[in-house]
Amino acid sequence: MTIGIIDDETNNRLLINNMIQAFAPNEQVVVIEGLISNAIEKLNKHKPDLIFLILKLQNKVGQISLNERQMQLVEYMEDYGGISNKEWRTLLVGVSDDTILRDMTDLIKKRLVKKEGTTM
Repeated sequence: MTIGIIDDETNNRLLINNMIQAFAPNEQVVVIEGLISNAIEKLNKHKPDLIFLILKLQNKVGQISLNERQMQLVEYMEDYGGISNKEWRTLLVGVSDDTILRDMTDLIKKRLVKKEGTTM
C-alpha cells in the first residue's frame, strides 16, 4: 500500500510518518506535503491508496482519510464555497456520477460538507 501525508505542521507530518514506519514498516509513504495545492501533482503521479489529511474547515480541525477525488472536491468547495453537479462533472472528468455521489455521501458522513438542495 502507498500512503500520502498532507499537513501544514511539519511536526505532525513527521509524527504520522514515524508512526507508519513503526507500525506498518512494509507500507510506502510516497507523498509528504504541507499544502493540498502543492500535493496535487505528487498525488496524481503516485496515486496513493491512503491519504492522511489534516485540514481546517470552518473552524474545525481534525485528522481524516480522503481519497484523491474527495480531496479535489473538498479543495474546490473551500475555494468556491460549494459545488454543483455540473461543476463536479467538469472537475472530475471521466468519473461517474455514482462514484462522485458515493464520495460526497462519505464527506457528508464525515461532517466535512453539508448537502443543500437536491441531487439530480
